Amino acid sequence: MATRLLGFKNSQLQSLLILGLFLFFVAHFLLLSPSNLEEDFNGVRVVNPKDLLNFLQNESTTIAKPVPNTVAPSYSLRDLVFYNSIGAQSQWKLTARKANVYQVANLLHARDLILELQDGTQIHSKEGLVYINQNIIEFFGDVRVFFTNGTITYSEYLRAVTQPILNITIPLTEPVRGEKNNPDSRVEFTAKGFSYLDTNQKELKLLSNVIFNIYNDERTIVYSDRAIYNQLNNRAFFEMNDHQPLEKQFAEVKQPDLYLKARNLVIELGDEKQLQRIFANKDVYFKDTQDPEHISTGTSGRATYQEGKNVIYLEDFPQVYQDGDTITGEVIVYNRKTDMIEVKQSNATHK
Repeated sequence: MATRLLGFKNSQLQSLLILGLFLFFVAHFLLLSPSNLEEDFNGVRVVNPKDLLNFLQNESTTIAKPVPNTVAPSYSLRDLVFYNSIGAQSQWKLTARKANVYQVANLLHARDLILELQDGTQIHSKEGLVYINQNIIEFFGDVRVFFTNGTITYSEYLRAVTQPILNITIPLTEPVRGEKNNPDSRVEFTAKGFSYLDTNQKELKLLSNVIFNIYNDERTIVYSDRAIYNQLNNRAFFEMNDHQPLEKQFAEVKQPDLYLKARNLVIELGDEKQLQRIFANKDVYFKDTQDPEHISTGTSGRATYQEGKNVIYLEDFPQVYQDGDTITGEVIVYNRKTDMIEVKQSNATHK
């Protein structure tokens, strides 16, 4: 009888232990689950899969909206290093602190990533989406592009098509700014919308609302609707849109004591002193206020301003107005240093 009672007590003890362990794990799970992830539904606690994934991933809010956060990733990788190549030739290299692969969507979502291109150009951002088998990469948050000539652009979004030719675009709705620093000068610009096609010209295209700052001994500001910065020949082209009133279709240059406008402008930049020459074309107008008591203005069809010499060359029906006098000729050379005006023949060159 004593043996039976002992066996009964042992069996009862085992049942109590199993029940206790079950209750412990249930309580452990409930206590560690945030209350805002739970809903009481007929006595059953329901967890939103999206919230649970965010909780388990222990990451900040995702910036890249197309990420399928309601679906668990097929793979989760840390310290990712990924190479893309065609045959034996490497095209680009992607590194990331963390990446999730969604096989059904053919998508890779990376955090804190760097894309290194074949020519040395690098793109950094907080997040990125690699569309597998589409040669498309999107970048989100603190996007920085480091071009090989020293130009850097900054934006919050960028889209890159990597094949067959690298094509970087920022839509017109997105602001972009950039800079290039030299030992003695620098260039800064802002715009809305941007594009870059990796051809031999290495052109950066600013698509709208362009403000281009050139800092030498003084600041030069250029305003235009759009601009092209050719990194190969170090020139910037400024143009206006023709869908607005004609009186507003002027690209403008402003210095502390010089104002110049024309239908389009070309600015020649140097390796050290950035601003070399300004070429103004069609309906040119300038105003020189360096001597407030003797303000000079002028008009012409074409003009060339040489920054180093501080000289303006006017061609194509030029006229200069100074102290009530009007000077005309085939070619007019206006020296801002000496305040002298010289009239030359039309076959003169300005180099």
